Amino acid sequence: MGAPTKIGIVRKFCYFLFDMNHQPQSFHAITVLCVLALPASPLAAQPPEPTPPIAAARVAPREPAPLPPMTIDELNRAIGGPTLVSVKLANATAQDAFNAVRKQSSVPVSPYSATQWAPFKKTAPVNIVRQPFWLALRELQSIWNFRLESYVVRPGLSMMAYNEEKGDRIQSIGPCLFSLSGLNYERTVSFARDGQAVPASDFSIAGRAYIDPKVQVVRGSTYYQLDEAIDDKGLSLRGETTTAHSSTEVNPIRLNLPLVTQIGMGKRLARLKGTLGFVAVTRRDVWEVPNVLQARDASKSITRDGVEERYFVDAVRQEGDEYHVHFTVSRPRNNVRRIVRLANQRDLMISESNHYDQVRLVDAQGRDWSRYTYRIQNQGDRQTSIISTTVIFRKRSLYDEVGTPTKLVVAVPNQWREVRVPFEFKDLPLP
Repeated sequence: MGAPTKIGIVRKFCYFLFDMNHQPQSFHAITVLCVLALPASPLAAQPPEPTPPIAAARVAPREPAPLPPMTIDELNRAIGGPTLVSVKLANATAQDAFNAVRKQSSVPVSPYSATQWAPFKKTAPVNIVRQPFWLALRELQSIWNFRLESYVVRPGLSMMAYNEEKGDRIQSIGPCLFSLSGLNYERTVSFARDGQAVPASDFSIAGRAYIDPKVQVVRGSTYYQLDEAIDDKGLSLRGETTTAHSSTEVNPIRLNLPLVTQIGMGKRLARLKGTLGFVAVTRRDVWEVPNVLQARDASKSITRDGVEERYFVDAVRQEGDEYHVHFTVSRPRNNVRRIVRLANQRDLMISESNHYDQVRLVDAQGRDWSRYTYRIQNQGDRQTSIISTTVIFRKRSLYDEVGTPTKLVVAVPNQWREVRVPFEFKDLPLP
């Protein structure tokens, strides 16, 4: 006979109580109470119940931590130092001087339109020795009295006649040059307050920031902030702290540093500090297509963020004085979005639609044709995105010496880093 079970022991104990008390109506209740009173113990013969498997938790893929902004020294090393220019001409026109600059910087400079060369026809000696690009242009500006503008679809700089007194404040920091041209101030008097002056509705300092042409700035990434503005009495005149810049300008960048008036403020701005921020391309995959006028169906695969993209040059055609470049980019539809988290907590998505920025059409001497306009068409299906682009190139002006195109250069950005450049000015006049 086997070992007595727990229930059997309980029943014998209950029968004993029944015999002693002769209360049959209490037998079942006593049995239940006795069972509940016994301590629970597992049966040795019973195997443990299997533990159900725990489903693995889904962990969303984490984006890589953003890299800290580049320092000025890091940026200088990345571009191989600033663009240096030397021009020595005994009797030069503006066109002669800027042709010399273009050979050393690949940056074309010409009047906005061909009819505007007349103000720059005078001749003068030029003696510039290994000056950074923008400082060299400032010397040329002092001779021919013009200002420079940049436009999205026209690589290079456009000259415009500019009759105004010089004397702006400048500061050169690494590959950047900062220039403050003046202070905008509008004073308002309130009749409702018995002629008392109220805070100015327009009180700011105007200027520009110039970035070395070796630095490829991502369009729409520039911003600037005014960190400090202290007058000679120790009062803070700083206005808004951050201003996002328009995406239509790249270089130079217009600055409008906002100030506020204070009762009893001084006559000099003792100290002004600010920061210029932008995103620079730090690595590019460059594809060169030789004999571009005969190129048909040339293609190349480029891997970015672990995703293969296919670039096709469909055709390059001459139409009158223009060259039309037709190319296509094919990539998976679920390609990752390229986002840079800026130091001012703004997320910048690197645009994939501006493919015309990646294309250059050059002659045998490496001189660029000017991108005049472009057309973009998005196609494809659910799996594949196909972007067809036509870029139209022209000469910048009738005086442009660029020759017949011999090569197409496609530079595809593959890495980006934010750059923050601090600037400081002292002892500026106040109204």
